[in-house]
Amino acid sequence: MEPSTRRYLIRFSVAMAAYCVLLPVALSAGRAVAPPWNMACALLVLPSVVLMVRAVGQFFQEVDELARKVMVESLALGFVIGTPILLIVGLFQVFGLADMSFMWAFAILMAGWLIGSFLARRRYT
Repeated sequence: MEPSTRRYLIRFSVAMAAYCVLLPVALSAGRAVAPPWNMACALLVLPSVVLMVRAVGQFFQEVDELARKVMVESLALGFVIGTPILLIVGLFQVFGLADMSFMWAFAILMAGWLIGSFLARRRYT
C-alpha cells in the first residue's frame, strides 16, 4: 500500500469515527434542548465533515496522476449513481409515497462513491 493511501485511510477513518461518535450526540442533544439551541447542536458534526473533506483533498494532492484519474472517475460515478436515487426519493416524498429522512442523502451518496470507486479501480487494474 502506498504511503499516501495509508495516510488517507488513517485520516478518513479518524474523520468517520468522529462522525459516528458526534452524530448520535448531536441528535440526542438536539432533541433535548429548546429550538434556538437545537440548531447549534446540529453543528456538532461539522468538524468531522471538515476532516473528511480535508482527508480527501489532501489525498488528491498527494497521489499520482493515475490515482487522481481513478478518484475523479469514482466521484463522478458516485454522483451519477447517487443523484437519481435521491431524486426518486424526493419525488416519492412530494407525492407522499415515502417518508425518508434527509440524513440518508449522505449515506446514499457515500454508497454511490463506494460503488464508483470499485468500478473505476476495476477499469484501471
